[in-house]
Amino acid sequence: MKHTFTFHGIGCRFESEHMFNVPENERIGKPLNIDMDFGHKDDIWCGIDPWKLFCFIEEYYPDYKKQFDVKAIKEEFDLAVKERKMYKNYILYYFC
Repeated sequence: MKHTFTFHGIGCRFESEHMFNVPENERIGKPLNIDMDFGHKDDIWCGIDPWKLFCFIEEYYPDYKKQFDVKAIKEEFDLAVKERKMYKNYILYYFC
């Protein structure tokens, strides 16, 4: 099983031959790629970028991409900020 990571600008891209802890008969048949940015807010280093979350959904769960388009994801994150469940620092969102 091959797992790699590559640092870039402000983040890291993780690649694996398959999803971790997923039984072989349930794997999607393509490598798992996760691209994330690092941020820093209140000792939390990993924020969520709505665009990158959408790209993950589009790649691995295409049936959900209309329901969870980038605009809808951002609106939900902004609502969570308003409700004080998350907070935003630059382009990244963090759970409280």
